Amino acid sequence: VQTLEGWDNPVLQMDRIDVNKGYEPGNIRFVSASQNMSNKRKVEDLEARVRHLEQRLKEQIHGSD
Repeated sequence: VQTLEGWDNPVLQMDRIDVNKGYEPGNIRFVSASQNMSNKRKVEDLEARVRHLEQRLKEQIHGSD
């Protein structure tokens, strides 16, 4: 983390570049609070992901009959 630009600036916050990934090397940056607040998953995206996972689960259950 200390190799990233902004790590020592108390005004900046740690943020994930890709919100669908974890806090892992290559996916971390330091940004302003307003940038951090705008970098969030959208409800529609999460709902679509849930529908996709539900469909995959149904296919696995019915595929094993």
